[in-house]
Amino acid sequence: MITVGGLALVTTGGPITELIAPSLVHVVHGVAALLVVFGLYDPVRNDLRTVEWSQVLLSDPVKLRHSAGWMTPMDDEILGMFYDTDLILSPSIIAFNTGYSKKEVNRRLIKLEKHRLVERIERGKYRLTKFGEEYLLGHQPEDVGTTDDVGVPK
Repeated sequence: MITVGGLALVTTGGPITELIAPSLVHVVHGVAALLVVFGLYDPVRNDLRTVEWSQVLLSDPVKLRHSAGWMTPMDDEILGMFYDTDLILSPSIIAFNTGYSKKEVNRRLIKLEKHRLVERIERGKYRLTKFGEEYLLGHQPEDVGTTDDVGVPK
């Protein structure tokens, strides 16, 4: 609740303060930031609440990196599975764990392979490439968004 209060203060209190007393805007934003931090940190148990932080920061990977225009939210979820497991995966395993159909997953894997984010090891088995890791870590590879639908550089 403290975190939500901090977010509410920044979104509503900031603009109102800017209209009424512009000199106090920084104070309001500072208090809001403290509320957010204390909402995600429990000083009594010295607990950083890492689960809550990860939900805020990593629940939607699109917020952290710029996806290419051809990418879908499903692509980030598929790439995340490879990164989290560091395994070679099949479309069936990915479909089972994400809730998407095997056909959808297979179609997206083919697209991701064309853009060099995953590589096919053998029929029906894929793994994340170094290029894909760079993308997931937020180091926007230069040409992730500069290829057309068939993977040919523009």
